[in-house]
Amino acid sequence: MLARVYQLNHVPTSTEKVYLSFKQVFTLAKSISPLESKEKTEEKRGLTLANYSSYLLNINRLLLWKKLPGGEEYLSREEIKHLSLEEKGELLRNWIEENCKNITILDLSGVGLTYLPLEICQLSKLQALDLNQNQLTSLPAEIRQLSQLQTLELNQNQLTALPVEIGQLSQLQGLDLSQNQLTSLPTEIGQLTELQTLYLNQNQLTSLPAEIGQLPQLQYLCLNQNQLTALPAEIGRLSQLEALDLNQNHLTSLPAEIGQLSELAWLDLNQNQPCRNRAAV
Repeated sequence: MLARVYQLNHVPTSTEKVYLSFKQVFTLAKSISPLESKEKTEEKRGLTLANYSSYLLNINRLLLWKKLPGGEEYLSREEIKHLSLEEKGELLRNWIEENCKNITILDLSGVGLTYLPLEICQLSKLQALDLNQNQLTSLPAEIRQLSQLQTLELNQNQLTALPVEIGQLSQLQGLDLSQNQLTSLPTEIGQLTELQTLYLNQNQLTSLPAEIGQLPQLQYLCLNQNQLTALPAEIGRLSQLEALDLNQNHLTSLPAEIGQLSELAWLDLNQNQPCRNRAAV
């Protein structure tokens, strides 16, 4: 159902596109909250950007809420399930404070999120967060508040950039950003000194920041199916790197410093231009 809601059909005019977008959001709101009945259709409320933004916010809140421990059961209570979408959304922060202080693992994969409700940042003890297969285009700066996070999975979203605050996730050991639309990485990526695995395959990266060499624990770096034309010399500082996947890029040579990767056991350079300096590996 979510795929049908978020995918707009082609229509001739921009006005019709906007109308259809509003209509689909209101339809999803009605399916989540029964009180959004005929009396509160888009015709009655008026199709305004404010209404659309408010509905989208609360839809994402409920998509999150239903995946929290006990959330589905709570939302099914008679006194709760007939509240309006807006009223439900406003309850989320207090409910998390009372019920989810100690949650450490949260799976939100494939639920249809278009952005992360800020309430998720209340989960201060969260260690593993799975956001794979959603429709996220960005991450909030407040993600820095997840200071205990060790694993963050964002595979198959629509991210075009990362917030600089990503570097404040000091406990992060695994980061999966594969199958997004990233064209660059923030220099703050170098602050993730506990990172062991970094998946960046199937993005649109054309270069890597020099700070990529500041990841002393990194063991696996996957960069296949990007648009890299060169690697920074600093990549030679990844002293624990065991596997480096560079398949399907636009590399024509490798920096001499790659020969310093003494732990490297696997290097994939397939489907690049003929690379020089391979003998250094």
